[in-house]
Amino acid sequence: MRTCVALVMLLALPALAAAQDRTPPPASGLTLERIHNDFVVAPDFKITDVDGRTGNLAGVSVGFLQEDTFYVGGAGYWLANGSENDFEMMYGGLTLGWNFRPEHRVQFGARGLFGFGRATLGTDVNGLRFDARDTRGRPNTRVAATQRTSRFGVEEDFLVAEPEVTFGARLTDHLGLNIGAGYRFTGLVDNLDDRLNGATGTISLQFRLP
Repeated sequence: MRTCVALVMLLALPALAAAQDRTPPPASGLTLERIHNDFVVAPDFKITDVDGRTGNLAGVSVGFLQEDTFYVGGAGYWLANGSENDFEMMYGGLTLGWNFRPEHRVQFGARGLFGFGRATLGTDVNGLRFDARDTRGRPNTRVAATQRTSRFGVEEDFLVAEPEVTFGARLTDHLGLNIGAGYRFTGLVDNLDDRLNGATGTISLQFRLP
């Protein structure tokens, strides 16, 4: 009988060793967190310099914010206080951004827009006017020439790059406020030259939709 018990124990030892090997290791303290990728809609308002005049640009940006750090999306703006055929501008394109303090409610970062647009600005043209009549409306024996200035609207397409630094605060989990300062650079401009370049100041509300 003792021999049988000993034999059973010898046969059971490999099974017990295998069971010990399959015992789960103790917890290492690793904490898993869900990655936050929020869909962001942000109405924007810009004050900017356009051709030496103060322009009010209204617009909106839409995109994705990954882990409160990297932003990719698109934006579009138009001149809200423009006048037809004399002071008009609209532009838009790809927007990329980066937050340097994603773990804090108060953050700062950088953002840039790269795209294209169209503008119309008034341009003065000087010329000579030849009068065949005198000041009383009678035929003039000597045709007189007078200097005259005419104003025309010049329309042109352009490329745009608008980098800016940003300062923002998370008011709630789904609402934030951003303030930015930057400069608008334009290219491939023939007639309006650098009249479309200018400093910008931006304020926007961020609505986050998880």
